[in-house]
Amino acid sequence: MLRTRLAVLVATLAAGAAFLPAGATARVQQGAAAGALPLVARHSGLAEVAGALESEVDRPGLFSFEPGDGAVPRIAAGIDRLLSIDADERARLAGAVSAFVGREWTWRRAAADLLDAAT
Repeated sequence: MLRTRLAVLVATLAAGAAFLPAGATARVQQGAAAGALPLVARHSGLAEVAGALESEVDRPGLFSFEPGDGAVPRIAAGIDRLLSIDADERARLAGAVSAFVGREWTWRRAAADLLDAAT
């Protein structure tokens, strides 16, 4: 039973590794849109995604960790932090990040931003 519960909890998380090539932010955004709570390195575009989501739910540092030397314990702490959230709060957070992505990071908005930048 414990293994099943842990598997279900882990399935609700999305990890974005610091070494993923360009496009990693899109994968994290897509996971968040599906209600997966991300845990990503706090650098470049991943930091922007984490910062926006953390700001939306008013939980600084919840979805990110500092990369670099000693990152492994920080990743573990981040996973523990996310898994320690009770089911109701996790569902609320998942709904909030999903709604934020659906509202803020749409293809329509991306196209409009590109058109604005070109003019």
